[in-house]
Amino acid sequence: MNSIRYKLVSYSPVNEGSGTRRCLLGGVAWADPTSVLGGPGLVYGTAAIFNAVVPNNLTNTSSLFAIGNQSYTIAVWISPNITNAAIISKDGGGQYEFDLYLGNTGQPRFYVENTGGTGFDCENTNFGNTVSNGRYLIIAKRNRNAETISIRTNNTPPNTIACTGDIRAGGFTTYVGSESAAARFTGSIGPLITWTRAISLQEDSWIWNNGVGRKFEEFNLRRSCPFETTIVAATGKPDWYYRMMRM
Repeated sequence: MNSIRYKLVSYSPVNEGSGTRRCLLGGVAWADPTSVLGGPGLVYGTAAIFNAVVPNNLTNTSSLFAIGNQSYTIAVWISPNITNAAIISKDGGGQYEFDLYLGNTGQPRFYVENTGGTGFDCENTNFGNTVSNGRYLIIAKRNRNAETISIRTNNTPPNTIACTGDIRAGGFTTYVGSESAAARFTGSIGPLITWTRAISLQEDSWIWNNGVGRKFEEFNLRRSCPFETTIVAATGKPDWYYRMMRM
């Protein structure tokens, strides 16, 4: 699917060992403690293992997740062993740009705040609750033009709510596996993928791929790739390989 690479801004396997986790589109590093382990993957060997008992989150303060007040999509695979826990959030000082999390019963939820402090919390009621050791693809979107946010799990119909006003943006740390230092996650997360647009329902289904997911190279990387060294290290295939895939 050639359209899938349009405005694709990050792909983080997060299965690497501590100190070596990077976004494969740009090489931006995640800060991470040794307690976050690389482990058996949810999709083609990609996952990070979290344990809420110990300090355990990945953090990033770069512009990698500077998605803020525009349309965007966050897609992530998880296998939780906990409820009421954050998957990925961007927050600080009690304010949120976004928070993708599991509610008290394990239901996927997506929360954002506008600059006036109004919060919008979209529950994925069309899906229901996650269960321990289940395997889930969660896709959360903000559509700026339509002024909506939505959340979808495992290719079930999405839930969508209105989300008005400019969304908070800038100055927050991105966390994987927690909200700041709270709501810690137990289980596996990864890979984590973002776009600066609301991808289509057809693209959602393509990523889901009947529960199999997609390999990194299937995301059809851009023709001129300045990060070939990082990609070769992660996949064993140089940039020319991806160009051939598009011929």
